[in-house]
Amino acid sequence: LHHLRQAVSETSIGGLLGKRSLRIGIVEDFENNVAPHLAALLAGKMPAARLAISHVLSHEAPELLRQGHLDLAIAAEPASSVPDIACTPLLADPFVLAYPPGADIGAHDLLEGGSDLQFLRFNKAHLIGRQIETHLARNRINLPDRTTFDSVQSIMAVIANGDGWAIITPLGFVRAEQYARQVQIGPLPLPAFARRISLMSQGGLDDRTTAAIAALLRQTIRRSIIDPIGATHPWLMTSFRLLPAEAQPVGKP
Repeated sequence: LHHLRQAVSETSIGGLLGKRSLRIGIVEDFENNVAPHLAALLAGKMPAARLAISHVLSHEAPELLRQGHLDLAIAAEPASSVPDIACTPLLADPFVLAYPPGADIGAHDLLEGGSDLQFLRFNKAHLIGRQIETHLARNRINLPDRTTFDSVQSIMAVIANGDGWAIITPLGFVRAEQYARQVQIGPLPLPAFARRISLMSQGGLDDRTTAAIAALLRQTIRRSIIDPIGATHPWLMTSFRLLPAEAQPVGKP
């Protein structure tokens, strides 16, 4: 059934795109798995068309679409709706704790600053950094602001070395898979909140094309990301999940 659905989706995309040009921005979280599959499929289905796939930051994606630099973007949605940008939900990506394996301290102690491990922050100029800061402030949690990084790979490397802890998402954990064996993740003892990864567009493409690409992305995300991490971290499966096209916001700050 899975292969049949994939074949139907791929056939639909090939028929809908024809000889068009297509410019897609995709967040680096998908660099290792989703982006290569999408690039290979679309390049095969669009041999006579112009295809460009580039990396984008989530907070930059709406403006790149609005200015006409991209036709589609696969990125985290901002906290509030963006005028003129249509969002097709793909994935709920919940925030979790990440810390060195065997760390002799509880999750509540980490959040209360009762650990020698330093808290590793995402850059507050990035959407993920702002989302985390907003949720911490809402829960009246004030942690030292000493160490900040742009990428989850840097954060995971420091944790793997036993020198810190962080709030990340399962998607980021998979993105930095080379450090995954030296990093433990667990539930965040706060009200649940999550990023929503969506396929964004601004006119230009018809609804059938957007729906076909979204269906392909969901299949690829399930196969290459959700199923593998679900096998090793089954507790994530109630919150780290695919979203139907008409899903409501999921734990947005």
